[in-house]
Amino acid sequence: TMLRNYERINRNLDKTFQQLSSGKKITSPSDNPVILVQSMGINTDLDQIEQHKKNIISGIDWLESTEAAIAEIGTVLNRVKELVLAGANGTMTNDDREKYAAEIEQLKSHLLQVSETTYGGDYIFSGQRVNQKPFDVTNDPADPYKFLGNEGKINREIGIGTIIDVNVVGKAVFGESDNSIFKFLDDVRDHLTNGNTDMLSGDDLAKIDEFFENVLTIRAQIGARINRLELTQNRLEELEYNYSKLLANTENIDQAEVIMYLKMQESVQRAALAVGSRIIMPTLIDFLT
Repeated sequence: TMLRNYERINRNLDKTFQQLSSGKKITSPSDNPVILVQSMGINTDLDQIEQHKKNIISGIDWLESTEAAIAEIGTVLNRVKELVLAGANGTMTNDDREKYAAEIEQLKSHLLQVSETTYGGDYIFSGQRVNQKPFDVTNDPADPYKFLGNEGKINREIGIGTIIDVNVVGKAVFGESDNSIFKFLDDVRDHLTNGNTDMLSGDDLAKIDEFFENVLTIRAQIGARINRLELTQNRLEELEYNYSKLLANTENIDQAEVIMYLKMQESVQRAALAVGSRIIMPTLIDFLT
């Protein structure tokens, strides 16, 4: 009985040593199943928070890349408007208008390049067809700038059951076919080359304002989504701190309490050894040896 009790005392002492060295209340599921279940639940919540934070960062980066590209469109439209206003002036020479027309052609090529902006190797304006460039220049008069993407949304889960789309479909920004900004720039180029001041000062200026208003609307929508993602990110960081604190309170030991318990167990062990030494009395053999 003494040996059995002594073995139990040593097991408890060993368990306390392990708690003190690891800083954790449990080292195996059998130590405390209740604490284990609580710890697993908190760790699951922390893993979800971490994944949602990664999704938010990815979404913000995607939206910021989109916003930068759309801001470039606004810059181009401002320059186009300057050229159209200058070309609509009746005192301009044909040579000057041809120079403006050449610049319009370069601006169109630049916008085509902007439409092919990528994030992480994915085309951001192609919908879910991220491996396909959004527009193709064709020889078809009915569809000179064919949209190759789709209207699919690129989503990010930022909370349990909370989804937000982070992409803008290319044709919502650039238009498509005859209604695209590229076809419009072709028309402006032709009007400059032909000296069509009526179209330049009338429909062309009106369409530029329409395109520019659309750009401002889309930028405002992107800004709103970025703000929402940043607010959600701040909330998740607060949740992560609270869950981490709760996990520490659940798993980690109270060092002072464990040290005190260890000292008590050491005293019990010494007492058990003292009792054992009285139970196993010396025999004549012990004196003979």
